[in-house]
Amino acid sequence: MAWIYRVGLLKSDVDESLLKKSELKYEEVEVETALRAHIDETLGKPYKLQTSMREDAPNFFSCSSLPSYLYVFAGVFMPSLVIEKFNFTKPVTREELRFGDFVYSFNDADVDRKSPNHMGIYMGDGKILQAAGYWYKGQVLIEDLDKSPSFENIVGYGRVVDDLSEKRYVVEIPEDRPDLQNKNNLIKELEKYGHQ
Repeated sequence: MAWIYRVGLLKSDVDESLLKKSELKYEEVEVETALRAHIDETLGKPYKLQTSMREDAPNFFSCSSLPSYLYVFAGVFMPSLVIEKFNFTKPVTREELRFGDFVYSFNDADVDRKSPNHMGIYMGDGKILQAAGYWYKGQVLIEDLDKSPSFENIVGYGRVVDDLSEKRYVVEIPEDRPDLQNKNNLIKELEKYGHQ
């Protein structure tokens, strides 16, 4: 399956009538629904270190490409690496965890380290979705957060979207228009249709 580049727009970013005039393929999604819709297709897929979403998804995932892959269907772009995601997300506490939040851990002998090198997506009810590394199970799976050896050394929790019921437009960007992969360029392009 060829990779499709998607850009998310808040409903406040653009009037839907402009999207309709543009003839770009798009859909209106609710963040939580979009995330949940694509989880099953990732389960059991093999772990691969240093994956490229464009070339490897949805056949292989690293711990950090899995959240990126799922969130892109919800119109949410984020940086690639675990440490970048750690700095990108809004910190929350264990007690505040809810579906879609990230759990960050450090897997190494140096248990005092505070920066993460592994992550998963909290599913609710004490469950975690992760692309487990070769040293463990080497695949995408859901398991108990408190029983997973991947999360023995948790270093933090993060939230990507405050309102999971938020609606967004997710626009598919044609291969021949890489300039529209930039959200601001896409908005400017759509605004042209308001003058026609």
